Formats: sequence, C-alpha cells, structure tokens
Amino acid sequence: MSLPSARSLLLGLFVLAVAALLGGAVWTLVQPTDPVEPTPGGSGDLPYVKPPAPETPVKYSPEELSRDGGPKPSVIACFLTRRGPTPFQSLKRYDKVTLPATMMPGFAEVADYLNANGSRLTPIVYRVDQITESIVTNLGETTHSVVSSKAYLNPMDMRTVAYDITITSGGVPQRLVGHLHKRGVTVEIYRGGKLVDRNEIGLPAKMSILPVEIEFVHLWYKEKLAEGEARRDEAVRWSFFVPEVSGYVLLEVAPRGVEEISHQGKTHQCARYDVRVTSTKAREGVFSLQRMWFDINDDAMLRRMDFEAGVGPEDALVTERVSEAELDALHPLEILAPKLPERSFPYHMDQEYRWSVRARNKQLGRIQAKFRRQGADELGPAGLTAEASVQIDTGGSLRNETSLTRFDERHLPVFYKAQGVESVEQRAEYLVEALFDRGQVQTRLFRRLFPATPGSSAAHPERPAAEHGPEFERPNDAWGWLRPVPVTSAEEERLDQERERVQDQRVNRPLDPGTFVFDHHRIEQLAALACKLPLPPVPEGDRPGEIVYQKVGLYTVHRHQAGIVQFAIQAEPPPLKDPEHPEEDEAPGPRLFLAHSVNTLLPCSMLLAPDGRLLQLVSRYGTGEVIYTLDDPIMHARDAAARKLRGQEGPQLIRPPWF
Repeated sequence: MSLPSARSLLLGLFVLAVAALLGGAVWTLVQPTDPVEPTPGGSGDLPYVKPPAPETPVKYSPEELSRDGGPKPSVIACFLTRRGPTPFQSLKRYDKVTLPATMMPGFAEVADYLNANGSRLTPIVYRVDQITESIVTNLGETTHSVVSSKAYLNPMDMRTVAYDITITSGGVPQRLVGHLHKRGVTVEIYRGGKLVDRNEIGLPAKMSILPVEIEFVHLWYKEKLAEGEARRDEAVRWSFFVPEVSGYVLLEVAPRGVEEISHQGKTHQCARYDVRVTSTKAREGVFSLQRMWFDINDDAMLRRMDFEAGVGPEDALVTERVSEAELDALHPLEILAPKLPERSFPYHMDQEYRWSVRARNKQLGRIQAKFRRQGADELGPAGLTAEASVQIDTGGSLRNETSLTRFDERHLPVFYKAQGVESVEQRAEYLVEALFDRGQVQTRLFRRLFPATPGSSAAHPERPAAEHGPEFERPNDAWGWLRPVPVTSAEEERLDQERERVQDQRVNRPLDPGTFVFDHHRIEQLAALACKLPLPPVPEGDRPGEIVYQKVGLYTVHRHQAGIVQFAIQAEPPPLKDPEHPEEDEAPGPRLFLAHSVNTLLPCSMLLAPDGRLLQLVSRYGTGEVIYTLDDPIMHARDAAARKLRGQEGPQLIRPPWF
C-alpha cells in the first residue's frame, strides 16, 4: 500500500499489511514565535511553558470538535492510490491545528532535547492530522484498515518532534506514541488502550523523525541548492527515524529535470525526482524506488509511482492528487497467490534427511524429516506427506516435537499437525492442527502449561536436598474457605505459574488455495516450497549472474498470518582462488544458488542445490540468526574447504583497534 508521505517510502521494504503514515500537502512556512524563557528558580534548563495568548487562534481536529466545540479544520489535500485500474487506498489530510505545547506527548523531554540542540520550545505547537483508509483482499481475507496519525511540529523549524499513530483493521487497535528526548526517541506501544511495550531508541547525530509531508523532498532540495550545499543534478541524502518500524531509513534524492505531465485534464510543468530508499533493517543491496512529480508553480506533489523489483510498470502503484469527492471510489485490491513453475521433486521417498540447527556458532539440535507418497482419500487428493521430528536444546529451553504435513501434487498444503513438549519458564504440552479445504483454513492451537515446580523445566531445576529445609506448617483454617491473597503483582505472577493452565484457540479464515504453508522449525515445509523456485542460468566464469524474482503466497500457522513473500534468486559467487597457489584447481562442486527474502513474514536466506534441494536456511529474527544445515555431501565439501583455508591462513593475532 502506498500513499504520498515520507513514511510510505518504505513500501518496497515492508509487507502490504503494514499501514504507513501518509501525507502530501504544501510545506507550510510560518513565522517563529518568541522562545520560552525559563521561569526563575526553575529546575535545570527545562523551559516554563506559558498558556497561549488569548489572541492565539486554536483549531481542533474532527474528533475534538464535539468535546470542545471548536471550528472544524479544513481538508487541504486528498490522494488516491491505485494498482492498475483499482483504487484501493485514500488519504485525507487536514490543515494544521494550533495547540498548547503541554498537549504534546512528552513535551518536557522534547523541551530538554531542543535545549540541548540549540533550539527552544515555544508556547504552542502545530499538529498535522491525517486519515488513511484502505481495502485489501489479501489471499482470500478482506481487510478494511484505517490509520489516524497526528504529527506534532516545532513552529521554529517545522520539524516533527512527536507523533501519535492509531491503526485498526476492525479488531483491537494498535497505537504508537513517541517523541524526541536527549537519548533519542521514546516509543510506546498500546493495544486496546493498554501499554504493552516501551523502548528508547538511540538517535544518531543529525537525524530526525520522518517529516509528515512528502513535499520536503522537493523543498529541501531547493533549500540545499539555495544554501550552496548541493549542486544541480547532484543527489542529496537524508537519514530519518520511521516510527512504524522503529528503524532508520536513508533517502537518496536525485533530480531528473523538468517534465510536462497531464493531470486532471491540465498540463503541468513538474520537477521530477527519483528517490531511492534503503532501510537499516534490510539486507545489503535491497532498496525501494519511487518517482515523484512536483508542480513547480506551487511545489505540491501531483503524482508518484512506486516501483518494485520484479514488477512491471503496468502494475506499479500510482498515487495522484484528487478532489475530496473522488475518495469514495475505493474498491478492494485483490491479492492472489501466484503460481510457481512445475519442477521435479528432488528428495527421495522414504529416505531420512537431517538438518543441524545452530545459532551463534552453538549447536542447538537437529531436525529429521522423511517424505512419502500419499494416495487420494477422504482428506484430500494424492500427493506427498512429510514426517519430521525436532530436538532442540538451547541450554535454557528444550523442545521435542513430531509433525506430519500433507501436500498435494503441487506441494500446496492439505493438512498439518504438530505435537510436542517444550520447557522454558514452564513445561508445556502443545498441539497444532491446520486443515486446508476449499479456500478455507481451520486452525487449532492447544497448549497445556504445567505448574512451575522444581524439576518441571530447565528454568526450574531440582534443588539440592539440603536446600529444602523443614516444611512450613500452615495454620489450621477454621473457616474452611479462607485463602491467602497476594499483595504484590510479583506474588500474583508466581501463583499464576504454580497453576495448571490450558489454552485452546480455534480460528477459521478464508485462504487462497494457491498458498503454501510454514510453521516454526518446519524446514521440511520450506524444502517442499524451495524446490519450486525458478533458478537462473549459471553465468560463465566469475561474472555475476542475473537475478530472477518469484513471489509466493505464504501462510504462517502460529502467527495466523498470510501474505506475499518475494524471493530474489541468484547464482552464488564462485569461491575465491588462492593467489599463491593458482595451479591448485580443485573441483569446488556444483554452482549453488541463493534465494533471499526480506519480507517480515519470512525474513531468510536459502542456499539451493541445482536440483532445488534446500541445503541451508538462515532464518532471521531481530538481530539474530538460526541456521539449518542439511547433512549432504555438498555441504561436507564446503566445510572441508573452509577448514583448509583457515589452516592455510594460519593463526591470526587479534589486536585492539588502538594498537
């Protein structure tokens, strides 16, 4: 989804379901008000905030109208986004409202931040309100989403210093609230009005929160030219913090001259820019590209196109400025699972395959899987079954699990069941079931948590006998119905862990029949998917190979989410030869292929054999990785070559950087 705003520049890096803050009005220039003087005897450099003067106009947003009776702010910009002929997303942006600074989230910490950076907090701040609406049918399930965003701007320079974003798709709304402070940005996450998480994210020097208006791309470039900090036709770069993903982006804006475009029956002279966006959370070399046109007469953005790798221009997202009446023309954007090419199944039937599991050079366990032929029966058509077992020991947790996945001839899921025991804080038995039938998926997640008693889990080991001591003798309960009542939340949590609990969740949803399946540690499910991916031709010599793209519809069982994941597939670079021994030309084995995905649904990298076998999977979570490696002669030869190379290099002396 995309609408014209700086935040939506991350379209190519994040899944369609993540709603972004959107904007597209003229950058407003205002005269700065007088800085606030600290009150005598105040604490530190915290400014005293006076109430706004009586003559200061105060406007209110639509949701505050009934409460305060103020005038309704006017709509100053409307945009409509379409893919092909389908308009599926709209943006309505209101004129800025003037509010006392005390109404801004974290205004005292914002004041500290501004003072520390040579600026001051004024008695008033400006707030920009936006409402975004979108309708998407994602792999069979229709979602109607609404995003309400408020950006608080410092009148001194019109930079964003705080934000309040609410996202809902008909269920429990999620709210993101944050502001600048001396250590960076404070991020608070609410679900249904309850605070569920709070983080402080460091903000590098000369970095700010993403501007609310997209016009900064054009106006800041003009400002850089006027100040002599940039030359015409030279790209300019900026870095920003994006609240929705709690990460940073780098924008590289390249001017492309003046072009004439036709917009709503009129011809406009527009400045065109190509904007390349890279996220710190993305794999190296992954970026998104947008093309923007700004009317040179009023600096307003008229059109924008979002390009995605592997997607033709005819399917690019197009956003255009429209009238408010045109926003009623929304239709669901239907996203269907693409078909994958037909390829032979590379795994032998009834043969056991083993993948070792490690993280940070520590062996965690192994996964064993076996594929069998399956005939048609009352459960579904003929195809394959994959039986697997998981043994994982991280030192702080244990997992023993068995599973059965049934596929049809196209490797699409028919039935999935996993059951096992895990021990983390408490010992738990669990059962996962998913039935895929005629465009529907029925999922059951069952979990029984046993009391957290000594010896019940790795986190609660048996205590030595000497530590037990005499048993505490409880007084007689003469009344028969009295019980101790905890006085602290910690005590309540402890008692909660000492009770047996059962969780039984059943969920049904529509699902496109062309969707593949994946669950936690289910590498055999990804192996059945990976062998369907198209492989590009192997390049000659040391030349880099071409990249082919393949989109896949994927459903994750535990997260109960479905979406489109795009893989970028390329031949692996050839191994480097030893310059001191070029005559040693040992056969390095077949040329392998790498398949990368940066989608938040499945961020991973796969190493594929020429026949499509999944030799290695690197699954990413946050800043960590879990690596699954197949017990295969190809991987054994690679390990032997790596050990030989380390032996030739000999021991290395590690020195500190100042040595």
